[in-house]
Amino acid sequence: MPFCANCGVNVHSGDKFCPSCGHPLEHASPRVEVSGTSGTRLPVESPQASRPTLPAGGTAGRQKLSGCALAGIVGGSLVLLCVLGLGIVIALSFSLTSGAVDAIEDHFQMLKHGEIEKAYQNTSAGFRSVISWQQYQTFVSSYPVLRDVASSSFEERSIENGVATLGGLVTDSSGRQSPFRARLVKEGGLWKVMAVELTGQVPVIPQGGVNPPTQTSPPVPPRTETEAWQSLFDGRTLEGWQAGESPESFKVENGAIVAEGRRSHLYYTGPVQRGTFTNFEFSAEVMTFPGANSGVYFHTRWQPEGFPLAGYEVQISNTDPPGTPPSARPSRSGGLWGIVDHPVAVVGDHQWFTLSIRVVGKRIQTGINGQVIVDYTEPDDVVRPANLAGRLLSGGTFALQAGGSTTLYRSIQVRQLP
Repeated sequence: MPFCANCGVNVHSGDKFCPSCGHPLEHASPRVEVSGTSGTRLPVESPQASRPTLPAGGTAGRQKLSGCALAGIVGGSLVLLCVLGLGIVIALSFSLTSGAVDAIEDHFQMLKHGEIEKAYQNTSAGFRSVISWQQYQTFVSSYPVLRDVASSSFEERSIENGVATLGGLVTDSSGRQSPFRARLVKEGGLWKVMAVELTGQVPVIPQGGVNPPTQTSPPVPPRTETEAWQSLFDGRTLEGWQAGESPESFKVENGAIVAEGRRSHLYYTGPVQRGTFTNFEFSAEVMTFPGANSGVYFHTRWQPEGFPLAGYEVQISNTDPPGTPPSARPSRSGGLWGIVDHPVAVVGDHQWFTLSIRVVGKRIQTGINGQVIVDYTEPDDVVRPANLAGRLLSGGTFALQAGGSTTLYRSIQVRQLP
């Protein structure tokens, strides 16, 4: 009688499944009985029943790769190719910028040996067109680490449109490290410095200057003729100020105007001089956050939207916003945007600094912590390009710019000059 090859239970020839274990009975085997020594009959399995069933046309030794295995092999190969490609790109980037690294290290050596004028002459023509020898000398004197670089390392290295960008750390003889970033361009086959940023350092102002306020210092009045200064900001509200588009980009927190968010401009419309200033001295304490791109306009007029068309803008920016191409020409705090850009950051983010603007007649002077950044005289009958047609001295009010990262303003004051 047939039996289930799985559990040994007797089954009927018409059954398709074992009534006991449910095993399919297509290969149910007939029971073979043999006599034991005691006369009992023992069930034994048919030899054919114990033979394994193989797929049609198959053999026991052949196996097929699953889809997961194939995907793993392909994926692993792609990862390996990506790693190799990335390694090649990094190696190529380091190779292409090796000359720029040598140039900046030579620059450090010149400064270390007191050859400041030689170092200045080895900067790019564009750098020297906006930074005078005196300004460069003051900048180097303000940051002693530049004259005491014992070693440097640049983990960030890139080159785009002929401009090399290096970012890393410089270490002085005492072991103190400072973040450093530079851009260089080739002139006459040689790499020349076109921009320098030294963050995380508080500048040492040369004698006669003013020590920069720290982040925890309270607001202080301007350094001269305190009684003649008039405040434009009460430290609590935006009374006397009016925003154009996106007014939500400005608010007051902890005694400071916070400018952040979408592009907007906050115009002074208060009672001091009825919002019209011609010859004046302006002072404000400012703090930037990484990537800040703000500005202070003067001799401008309120408008409901867009960038102010009238007046000049004093740039407020100490580090590049994310996504800035390496070839972009930096314009740092204190420069006259579009007219006399200042490519070197003299202060870092996260620290309060004092911005000053002085206008008398056709002469414009800007300063940071007592250091002159721009000294510009507007030419008679000057003709500006179309996008800067309103960059003229004509009298007007002030405006603060918001756009992107955060900038703080406090102790905003002005005094009239004859």
